[in-house]
Amino acid sequence: MTDEVPVPSAQHDWFIQSLVNVSNVAPLSFGVTLQVSGLLVSGYLVSGKAYFEAVGQQIIRGVAQNAALAVVLVMLVGCALLGVFVMLSRL
Repeated sequence: MTDEVPVPSAQHDWFIQSLVNVSNVAPLSFGVTLQVSGLLVSGYLVSGKAYFEAVGQQIIRGVAQNAALAVVLVMLVGCALLGVFVMLSRL
């Protein structure tokens, strides 16, 4: 016999998923505030395309101004994406 406690699997929030789908299909962006593990997370929900275009423009501007800044931006974006994926996997 083992003392392992079953861990509930992550559940997807159908409403948040529908907002993401709308944002990805239509050119809409809107503010959202989520409660995640007792914390409030606020921001704008934009399409994946708009997000990556904006990040790309920031990186291009950073490279034009300072190569070291570009490296920092790439690292920050990678960390931010990882944080978003972890947060969404817990919904």
